[in-house]
Amino acid sequence: MTKFKPLSRRLETLCPTGAWPGTRCGALLVFFLLAALPRTAAAGVFCHLEDLDIVQQTLAQDCKGRVVSATEAQAIKQRRQAYLRRVVEKKAWRPREGLRLGGIGSGFAVSAQGHLLTNHHVVADCQAISALTPAGRESEVRLLKSEPARDLALLMMAEAAPRPALFAAPETRLTGARMAGDTVRFLGYPNQGRPPLYPFDQPGRILRLAGGTLAVPVIVFKGDIRPGNSGGPLLTPAGQVIGLVFAKANLPAIYRKAGEEAAKKVMNVGLALPFWEILLFLEQAGVSYEIATGAEEAPAVESFMIRVNCWK
Repeated sequence: MTKFKPLSRRLETLCPTGAWPGTRCGALLVFFLLAALPRTAAAGVFCHLEDLDIVQQTLAQDCKGRVVSATEAQAIKQRRQAYLRRVVEKKAWRPREGLRLGGIGSGFAVSAQGHLLTNHHVVADCQAISALTPAGRESEVRLLKSEPARDLALLMMAEAAPRPALFAAPETRLTGARMAGDTVRFLGYPNQGRPPLYPFDQPGRILRLAGGTLAVPVIVFKGDIRPGNSGGPLLTPAGQVIGLVFAKANLPAIYRKAGEEAAKKVMNVGLALPFWEILLFLEQAGVSYEIATGAEEAPAVESFMIRVNCWK
């Protein structure tokens, strides 16, 4: 077995006493001393990707989410593991025997009494409707009111959500000119091969306010809308509801009618019902809702988002 001399003995062999100053031995000494110092790791942080609810260790400048402490990172990891364990271990839920899951959509709580808002087309022709919370609880819900003209449906949950969503104030009703270019967020359960268990929080940008397939104006916005996003809220960056997503541009139809260039222009373009139409619908149904005053924080996504399941 090879025996290694201590560092001090090796230095004495290479550089005899008195040979240090102003020679290459001095540089050699500096090298060995630096090598012996404890190495400091790169400035790594715990980065919480909120849309996926996962934590990654990465460099601070590479974090695409929110930087959290080690304690919070561990808590997020444990919460995620517990949730996935519950989902995997629990028996498949269904409202009644003989029914199967026919489709999913998005919805969000709009009152402290358990009212839930989604699209009419999400719940049309369903034999039963259920609500799945981000915490993994699922229960059957009742359809209270449905309006095809505005593609809205009002549901009632047996258990109210922790907090309802906050709507933008009616007096801030925006014109198309003011809305154009605004950054927005849209929440939902986009189907990416299988129904997601947790809502996605995705970025978007308003293009204009225009007439659409409904009898009212619609918000046209840029965003990666997919099946399952229908019924989810369109939010300001601060988390106030300004619309409800109900459709995306029909690329095949536009391609057949106007050609490839026209279809490219509307790729990843979504449509949302403006919030003042939603508030009118809720008032007609006698539902109390919450308006943002600007002083309070918007509720966390998991406190009001719901996956709406259509059983057939």
